[in-house]
Amino acid sequence: MKWFAAILCCLAGPVAAKSPAPDWYVEANVHHDIARLLAENCDELEFHHGGYDRHVLEIMGRLSDMQINGARPDFAPTSEFRKHRHTDAFLAKHGLLPDSPLRAFCAAGKAEREARTPIGLMLRLPR
Repeated sequence: MKWFAAILCCLAGPVAAKSPAPDWYVEANVHHDIARLLAENCDELEFHHGGYDRHVLEIMGRLSDMQINGARPDFAPTSEFRKHRHTDAFLAKHGLLPDSPLRAFCAAGKAEREARTPIGLMLRLPR
């Protein structure tokens, strides 16, 4: 029976290690998380599902391009450090600190929306 397991092991071939996610993929996920947090905590903003759908379609297109070029988009878990880089960039862009008042974050969300950034496209004014 052991020989059978050994043969199966060899037939399966080497297991490919997962590669780290590209930076654009990490950034896109952080943008989504920021948009969700702003929509959930700011009364004057809500999550825009149409904008999110476009966001996802762009990501899926880029992943599809990777597959066409022979890459396998099966990524290793992303480190918190890589995520924080993008979160810190958002905070710095708007002059925010983690303990800034909520109204400052809401103003940043409105600014993102007006500038039609990837975060802003996932936000809209409540109906």
